[in-house]
Amino acid sequence: MELKVLDEKHNLLFDRRELKALVVSEVTPNRLKVLDLISKKFTCPLENIKITGIKGGFGTNDFIIKANVYGSKENMHMLELKKKKENHPSDAELKKKETAVATPVSVASVAPEKPVEAAPEST
Repeated sequence: MELKVLDEKHNLLFDRRELKALVVSEVTPNRLKVLDLISKKFTCPLENIKITGIKGGFGTNDFIIKANVYGSKENMHMLELKKKKENHPSDAELKKKETAVATPVSVASVAPEKPVEAAPEST
């Protein structure tokens, strides 16, 4: 895999480089490989790089990478949005819910209904 920079803008306000690059690969490159390629190309630590997108076209081996390379780790943490951790239920909780829904109610556990007596007719 080789990284070819298509567009590079230096944003002085945010103290970062905004990159648009091309990677040719047989499979979609994962973020760690892309981070490694960018850090070697720009000689900066991995902590200062934020990848904003990896997009590939159907049937091609070309992938467009968009990333921001910051001057310092502190600047990156001040500017980039932090993702909220999603709370996923554990497998045990899902199984409990499934069994509670799927368990049929037995006839013996239901109290028998008392027959309703008809009101006497008045004539």
